[in-house]
Amino acid sequence: MRKVAIVTGGVSGIGKAICKELVRRYVFVIIADVHKNKPII
Repeated sequence: MRKVAIVTGGVSGIGKAICKELVRRYVFVIIADVHKNKPII
């Protein structure tokens, strides 16, 4: 079974670093954030 993580605030800062590390560990990541005109990773 594949692991799934939901990360709030994942577009920048610590949240972004957490998302990158989870992806590196083969976790399916769902990013939830509120930013206008900012790319996701």
